Amino acid sequence: MLSPNTICNTLLFFFFYTVSWSQSTPVFEAKIFIEDAIGNRDTITIGHDPQATEWMDAEFGEKEITTPFDSVFEVRAASFERPEILSKRIITWSEEIIGLEPCRDGDDVFIYIYAKHQPIKVSWDNLAFYNNKCVQSALMTNHWSDALVFPYDWDLNPMATYYCMAIEDSFEIQTTPEALEGAGRLVSVEKEVIGKGMQTIYGIRYFGQPENGFSPCNDAVLTSTEAPLTNTEHIEVFPNPVDNYLYLKGVAKGLKQIRIYDLSGRLKRLVPKPLDGMVDVSQLLSGLYTISFEYQNGRLEVRKFLKI
Repeated sequence: MLSPNTICNTLLFFFFYTVSWSQSTPVFEAKIFIEDAIGNRDTITIGHDPQATEWMDAEFGEKEITTPFDSVFEVRAASFERPEILSKRIITWSEEIIGLEPCRDGDDVFIYIYAKHQPIKVSWDNLAFYNNKCVQSALMTNHWSDALVFPYDWDLNPMATYYCMAIEDSFEIQTTPEALEGAGRLVSVEKEVIGKGMQTIYGIRYFGQPENGFSPCNDAVLTSTEAPLTNTEHIEVFPNPVDNYLYLKGVAKGLKQIRIYDLSGRLKRLVPKPLDGMVDVSQLLSGLYTISFEYQNGRLEVRKFLKI
């Protein structure tokens, strides 16, 4: 027969075992999928909860990563308040949004991407944002300048891009200093990379905003008459390979600008709007390029073409 002390110790063991291995579900969470140009993939989970803190919260599954970044491809994230503390899962503290009960506004998340092979594709489930008014105006952006200036004109700087998460489901980006030059206050962190020592690792920022929040995506969501497009491609570029002029088919209304990058992530041409449905590429050197079509509502389509 077990003694009272043995029973007590056994019950205490199972209590602490259950607490230590259980994981709380935050009021909001979403997965962000990142893929490099040759198919390497990584995943980050972001979210918020009123019980979360600015530190690593084991009860929400957060675990700090202190080892060096992989030398080919790896993604880690951090809260805006603790940008040096990295994890694959970031659940930030949230507070109630006045006038939008029961919504709670979570803190921003920095997503750092070390990638040898550019460009990077970022994707998510846009319906999770479209159908949730508490994050309906959330966006991804390549800077955090708006945190320093209020009010901030999101369309003033053509290099500072944003992507409305309730409307779009993916975008491609170059996370190199050349490609990000001129975007504003960049998302970056100094961390060690295997075999390369300390490196400046750039990335993107998640800016979670509710319906009618401080976001340029409000109008895009409110004026949308249909559910967001998912994995839809419209634009065709031809001829491909091309010599002098690249012709465009399927460009929709609301096009903001066109950018052309080389495979190293360097911006080679910025076209405010195409003239007569074509883009002059005659001055580009021979090689493979990416061309991105950016719309006012944050939608982005990317194609590749070969210049001969």
